[in-house]
Amino acid sequence: MNSLYSAISKKVIYLHILAASLFIFPLQKLNAQAFEKGSQVAGLGLGFGWIYHAGTFSNTTSFPSLLLQYDYGIMPVEGIGIASVGGVLGYKHIVSEADSSDFRQRWSNVIFAVRGALHVDLLQIDELDTYGGVLLGIRSEAIETNIQNVDNGNIIKPVFGIYAGVRYNLLPNIGLFAEAGLSISYLTLGASFAF
Repeated sequence: MNSLYSAISKKVIYLHILAASLFIFPLQKLNAQAFEKGSQVAGLGLGFGWIYHAGTFSNTTSFPSLLLQYDYGIMPVEGIGIASVGGVLGYKHIVSEADSSDFRQRWSNVIFAVRGALHVDLLQIDELDTYGGVLLGIRSEAIETNIQNVDNGNIIKPVFGIYAGVRYNLLPNIGLFAEAGLSISYLTLGASFAF
């Protein structure tokens, strides 16, 4: 259990460093090409790995998270790139069962958050948008179990996360994206749509 906790802790530290590096990277007159003031981009993705979980038994099925996100370019930041605001809606579901008994637990998590990011043209590729940011919102955790002395029900909690991402435009309005960070999953992969 300690080795698992240690491995997860190291991943969390690496993700913090990755997201922070976008803000402390020595920037020299960089301008985001794929993302500009007034840009609107929606993304639909699948998330892998989970951030929050009430506990697991020996047999656990973790379904990929489903995430819907939106970014709007609000203003240029001199010498750095474009600032954006937006939101994210995510859903995660996990089922756990014990090997030697009928114990079963279903756990689901929904987050709704606003997010802000800086889009920086790190690699000077017109079709590529590199960005990092923070999100703040709420999550609703629902637990359904047949274990005695464990309450079923919903819990509402605040959520704070950081993320770093890359988006590549295959066509002017359609692209692919990947994000690493702390929201509802460690890694999200999906399609993006500009309008």
